[in-house]
Amino acid sequence: MQSKKETGIRKTNMKLYPIYKMIGYDLMFLYAIQILFLMQVKGCSTSEAVLLGSFFALFSVVFTIPLNVVVTKIGKKNSMILGNIFNLIYILMLMVGDAYYIFVLGELFEAIGFALKGMTESAFLNESIPKAEKKSDIFTSIDSKGYSKYSYFNAIAMTLSGIFFDVNPYIPLICAAVCIIIAIMLCVNFTELDEINDIDEEEKNKNVGEIYNDLRHSLKFIFRSNRLRALLLMSAIIIGLIRLIGSFYPPMLESIECSATLIGIFSAIFELVKGFSSNKSNEFNKIFKNKSYTVIVLTITISMIISGAVLLFDLPYNIQLTIVVLSFALIYIAKGFYQVLRSRYLNNFSNSKILHNLYSVDTILENLSRMIMTFVGSLILMVEDVKYAIMILGIIFTIIAIFVSRYMKTRVGLKPEQYKSEDIRFEG
Repeated sequence: MQSKKETGIRKTNMKLYPIYKMIGYDLMFLYAIQILFLMQVKGCSTSEAVLLGSFFALFSVVFTIPLNVVVTKIGKKNSMILGNIFNLIYILMLMVGDAYYIFVLGELFEAIGFALKGMTESAFLNESIPKAEKKSDIFTSIDSKGYSKYSYFNAIAMTLSGIFFDVNPYIPLICAAVCIIIAIMLCVNFTELDEINDIDEEEKNKNVGEIYNDLRHSLKFIFRSNRLRALLLMSAIIIGLIRLIGSFYPPMLESIECSATLIGIFSAIFELVKGFSSNKSNEFNKIFKNKSYTVIVLTITISMIISGAVLLFDLPYNIQLTIVVLSFALIYIAKGFYQVLRSRYLNNFSNSKILHNLYSVDTILENLSRMIMTFVGSLILMVEDVKYAIMILGIIFTIIAIFVSRYMKTRVGLKPEQYKSEDIRFEG
């Protein structure tokens, strides 16, 4: 039986979380102009700017497991605050940096920041929701509400960032820093349930060896579960492609003579459609069920192929621009579905002893995928135009996605009695 104090705290956390996600989920005002900022203000080449994504992924892979110790010791709320502080440092390094190695070092701070946030944000919300028959639906409802608000706010931020960039390229970065500070203030107003129940004191008092032993036990379950392996593999491919697209579409639009302002406007449109689709993720999942990830990944890869191929033909400029923009809009619709469903699927394994470890493994695999994709993408960009690069990568990952979807078919979406116990139950 929950006390009134605990019930009030859960309600406050669930009420604040969508607002926090709207402001602090990502680096607002930055991504629409980040590549342009690095290329036009800091003097990086296109391949150098894209390659920074590989450094981010590498640092994420290296530090995610050790950061589990930090999360266990200081808790989810404080980890979220610390993650946002690291992201604030990253923004400052972008602003003052004048050499490529500084930007690489900045990726280290960003990687640590997002690793801490990625391990704790969804897990914090999940633990704030009381046990109920439809807890998964409640989680999806709150999470999608926050994500759609984030997408709509990000649409406004991206439009303004393009306009601000044309006025002064540093203004969007200042706005990004202000948003992070607001996110930190919102985090301070969260209350972790462990703080009132003292249910996690034993965990926090464990030494590093004991924490790693628990982590090893969790990882053993994760990698023995056929169901989880299939979900994590496809999730890694999807998020790797999404991150790659984030690096490719600004230079892609720039190659067809779009200004920073116009790129900002298109980015805003993409965010709006992503926000709409994230609100419809429950309906999407009910329609496609265990094929949801397959539909999402093929939408992304086929749209990549179309966006590159259309520029190979001597078509009128307006037709080329329309098809490219529609292709990226489809990618962002798929992204909206994925971002909410990813957390829902992972939270089906919501034992508090394993959840942030599960998010850690998911983060590692996603960043390995991102590192490989952005590295290959940067190599292709060294010898080919961006339209050829995105088309080649689209073809490669369409083939890979088909093979992985066949692998998933016999492991995900089965009836409960068709799963082995080690696929669905963690004994911690």
